[in-house]
Amino acid sequence: MPIIDGEFWGTASAVLGLIAFLPYVYALYHGRAKPHCFTWFLWGLMMTIAFFAQVTGGAGPGAWITAMSAFAYTGIGFYGLLHGEKHITRTDWITLAFALMSIPLWYVTKNPLYSVLLISAIDVMAFVPTYRKSWTKPFEEPISTFAITAVALGLSVVAMDEINMITAFYPLTLALTDVVFVILLITRRRVCLPATHTA
Repeated sequence: MPIIDGEFWGTASAVLGLIAFLPYVYALYHGRAKPHCFTWFLWGLMMTIAFFAQVTGGAGPGAWITAMSAFAYTGIGFYGLLHGEKHITRTDWITLAFALMSIPLWYVTKNPLYSVLLISAIDVMAFVPTYRKSWTKPFEEPISTFAITAVALGLSVVAMDEINMITAFYPLTLALTDVVFVILLITRRRVCLPATHTA
């Protein structure tokens, strides 16, 4: 029997996931973050689907952060609709359309593994509008939120009762996209600093 069980890591993952949102909520309150509603609504929907797929696959405590994130992402999506990014491009609409059209495929498969693979692909597509926006506006997304979330997702895998493609592929995909996004923000902030940000 392990000294530290899955419930410990599941709790640690959920707590870190909660902490990750604090800088984002702070940035929202002070008008420094401008979430893209397409990204966050899709994330909320995909997280909800992923949660049920993980439960079916035996994720146990490792699914706790997924449930919490589904609630938080949907809330930020509503905020983004009212106060977030207003510049919606054709690429954003195309990405949204492809993501939404892929959801029925998940329903038709009736297979937890195919569901996880599909929602992982959709989740990556959902990130495209925020990636696009952050390329020119890298100061509108707090780096710490995505960095901490990547760690929390990694811990959620450690917390799983069963680690397999069904339970682990989705959180690991999200962790990777978060890491890439952090690198993008750091890189673009260095480039844009002289022209757009003097604080």
